[in-house]
Amino acid sequence: MNFDLIITTYNRPKEVSSLVTQAMGCDPAPETIIVVDSSDEENTELSALNGVRYIRSSHKNQPYQRLLGALTSEADIVVFLDDDLDIIDPEIFKILITSFVDSQTVGATVNINIQSFIGEEFELPLLKRDSKIFKFISWLTSAKLPPRGKSGRLGIVGGRPDQSQNTEFFSGACMTFRREIIPNIIPYSLISLYERKLGKGEDKVISMFANRFGTLKYYHKICLMHPPNDSSYYKNVQDFFKRVMYSRLYLSKVYAKVFSHSLVKEILIYYWFGIWRLMIATITYFAKPSKTRKDKVLGILNGLWLSLTLPHKPEKITPGINWDVEIQKDLARASNS
Repeated sequence: MNFDLIITTYNRPKEVSSLVTQAMGCDPAPETIIVVDSSDEENTELSALNGVRYIRSSHKNQPYQRLLGALTSEADIVVFLDDDLDIIDPEIFKILITSFVDSQTVGATVNINIQSFIGEEFELPLLKRDSKIFKFISWLTSAKLPPRGKSGRLGIVGGRPDQSQNTEFFSGACMTFRREIIPNIIPYSLISLYERKLGKGEDKVISMFANRFGTLKYYHKICLMHPPNDSSYYKNVQDFFKRVMYSRLYLSKVYAKVFSHSLVKEILIYYWFGIWRLMIATITYFAKPSKTRKDKVLGILNGLWLSLTLPHKPEKITPGINWDVEIQKDLARASNS
């Protein structure tokens, strides 16, 4: 059973080159390392490297880049890794690929030592997450945390399992799938959300859809490290909470579809949750005013407004883009390079 490694990257030439070198030193090593790069400048070092298929993406869009990479692969299995990871166990691919001996397995992942973090000043909560009041509010607003390894409504998932077992979701940093299911688990609606920078939780969407095709495996052994790299993703507080709020409705729709729940019920729960989130954020702002808390209120409000005015459909989100055409253009450029 052969496998390719797909790395999607944007403006991290040193990190992605380091990861490629590490992957080549693993046992077994990927048959081909596919780097899908949307960076401002071409990485000439990687494009000239044997064993690497270097593809330029015309869209700075991670789910699009994932799909583009998978469509250029001819392997049975594709492994997706974030470009800023460090491999700390050279047998990582052996662990992942062995999972697929079971014909029911369609996806696998390993444990990651995550050192990235969001600063405490980002959300500025007044309540601790382990407090009884916080847990009561979570229950009241339908934001109950699922058991470990389980997916829930609103894009909420349980913690990582504390042992190797089946799971319902993956972290986007490391996801491995049978290549044949990829076109069915990365929908154009998700790609459109990220094109407009309105998406959040793409790993949850992709792995939830994968549950429709078989079993997802989680291995508790730590094989990767995610260093504390700085990210601009959380810098704009208002934009971040707009994304989160708007995406929760999309995630709830996927949850209803995959796990056979009532779509109407999940939509109603979303708006119940959203109203409570807005109320709590507003009360928190007036209790202890700050620009961050104000931006959070505005972000939630804007996200709710978008959920009412912008349907989660590619033709509505990105009306000027035909994703079939875009993919074929990039595939043609890749084959001619």
